[in-house]
Amino acid sequence: VVTVVDGQPYVMAVEMKTSPGQIGDALKQIESGRLFTEWVYGLLRFYGHWKGDAYRFFGVVSLKPRKQVRKGTTARSAELPSPKNSAYGGGYPCFVLENHPRASVAGLVKKLVNSNQNS
Repeated sequence: VVTVVDGQPYVMAVEMKTSPGQIGDALKQIESGRLFTEWVYGLLRFYGHWKGDAYRFFGVVSLKPRKQVRKGTTARSAELPSPKNSAYGGGYPCFVLENHPRASVAGLVKKLVNSNQNS
């Protein structure tokens, strides 16, 4: 997903998996996406088609939400986890969403920016 939030270009690679045991495979696939994005970015810059700021890359591993109904009070959407640095490539930030049926790109970017300011 390529987007601009608050004037900053972002590239988000999303990998969907069914179980936490597949997170390592998902991160490898996201790294492949990062390498492909770097190649495309290099070509766009070389031919003068990208003249703006550098983009920020981050990954999202989305695990299949549980089917069991929550007990007790519910919130419209659970708080997003803080991103962790990927073990692959350049150590870009990556979210692992374990039970988030919905997450907005703007919400992920906001969490990313806030976590960078706090670190």
